[in-house]
Amino acid sequence: MKNRKLSRSKSKGGIDWFRYYINILLPKLLPFILECSELRPGTIV
Repeated sequence: MKNRKLSRSKSKGGIDWFRYYINILLPKLLPFILECSELRPGTIV
């Protein structure tokens, strides 16, 4: 892990979880969590 770069192996397929988390999960999940906390206080998401 030189220079703190994220290393990826070329032999495995599947989902790139770091990229999925940053580009898909956060932009869609965070607004939903904020909406739930405003409309229904006490909701665990």
